[in-house]
Amino acid sequence: ALCWTNLGVVYLNLGEQTLANKAFKEAQNAEPSYTRGWTGQALVAEVAGFKSESMDLFRHCTFLGPEPESARGYGDWVCSTMAALEKGDKVETHNKYILEKMFGIVVGVDSLSSYCERNPGDDVALCQLGVLYEKMGLVRSGYKVMEMSNKLVKNTVEKDKVLTNLGRLLTKLGRCEEAIEHYQAISSTTFYSQVGLAMAHYSLGNYQQAYEAYESCLHWLADNDGLKSHILVAMGSLAYKVEGMQAAKTLLFQSCQLAPTSVRGLFALCVI
Repeated sequence: ALCWTNLGVVYLNLGEQTLANKAFKEAQNAEPSYTRGWTGQALVAEVAGFKSESMDLFRHCTFLGPEPESARGYGDWVCSTMAALEKGDKVETHNKYILEKMFGIVVGVDSLSSYCERNPGDDVALCQLGVLYEKMGLVRSGYKVMEMSNKLVKNTVEKDKVLTNLGRLLTKLGRCEEAIEHYQAISSTTFYSQVGLAMAHYSLGNYQQAYEAYESCLHWLADNDGLKSHILVAMGSLAYKVEGMQAAKTLLFQSCQLAPTSVRGLFALCVI
């Protein structure tokens, strides 16, 4: 099994995906419980663009035992599938089923936890583990590993993502002043970092600063009308607190004129 797996790795590095797949199959036939034979086939499927098969093979590897490549691969697939679902992108049906019906996030946490214990210097894996912890509701654990990732990350773009995640986690922990500091340390502001900053200010009762943060999202960072509609609803909520009902109505009517319209905005108008 070891020899066939090594041969498969050589073929994969040479770009011979068909031969690599045959070699990994021979490794599985020789020793079905040999994890790296299955991991290799999962990597072949990933390189070839077979998303459903790749994730399923990585999932199978997690049941055979701890193996760094498969643990890292499965954690990455869980995070990418979760991100695609939240964005509303098309996701393979089987991948969605794994995530929602086969304890995908829990298994992803177990896989990345074991991987990070062996590889504590992988800042991306630590960041992904923090996001999965947060998804499970383990906010303190998520913050702990995200802080570890923040200390390791060097790339500016990745640093901004980690700081955004830290700001969100700190807001959930009620440490909004620290969250604002992290958001303000971001070098290149994004829609989600600015929304996070607005929510941190809102939690502290800084309604004017929160309104200004949402306003910058509306004019500079929101890239579609659906997001703009949601932002106008948030601004309407703040306007209701500060300026009264008439200002809130104006913003909510503006929200309803965009498509797709925010459902929360329609509910708010009905209440008013």
